Parts: sequence; C-alpha cells; structure tokens
Amino acid sequence: MEKRENQNQNQEREKLSLEKFQQEIQKIKEAEEKGELKTGHFISGEREFNVKDLTEEDRQIYEEFKNSTLTREKFNEYWKTISPGQTTRVYYAAYIANKFTIELEKKGLAMKKLKNSRT
Repeated sequence: MEKRENQNQNQEREKLSLEKFQQEIQKIKEAEEKGELKTGHFISGEREFNVKDLTEEDRQIYEEFKNSTLTREKFNEYWKTISPGQTTRVYYAAYIANKFTIELEKKGLAMKKLKNSRT
C-alpha cells in the first residue's frame, strides 16, 4: 500500500514538473506573440503551437539544455523520437536545436580564446 502511494506521489511530481515546463514554454510563446522575443518557432499563421502537446521527453531535453548536460548524441536520439506529424514537438525541437547550437558555438569560442591565451 505504501509503495503504491509513493508511486502516485512520484507520478504527481512528474506531472507537476511537466506542467511547470509547459507553463515556462507558454511564457516564451506569449513573449513571441507580443513581439518581445523573436524565435520564429512558436507562432505562425500556418501552424498551431500547443504547449499541452509537449511531453516528458521534451521536458527532459529542456532540463538537460538548461543544465548544460545536453550532448549532440542525446539530442539526435531525442529528435528521432519525434514524428513529422507532431507539429508542436517538431517546432519545439527546432527551438532547442537552435539554442543548443548557439551554446556550442559560444563554448567553442571560449575554448579557442583560452587556448590562445595560453600560447
């Protein structure tokens, strides 16, 4: 009985963290709609972006990106799980891919500067 209660509590925590993640992405979408942010991923007259379509897998990738633990290999595996018909997830993954690429470039430049300063 106690084990089942713990499972239910863990599932509820995961659900809440997914909801919090969806709320965070909703804020980004709203900022884009107001013109405060220009990512080009969350609004368009041609497609509907619904944060409720984002999954636990999307949240995990977001957490790894935010914590600087995301790798290219991990992102590529994640990308393979998204089917073309999952419009929201496709555009969300493109958003993360762009942010991730920028971070990789920044790290590359920082490493280059560090290497040059040592020579």
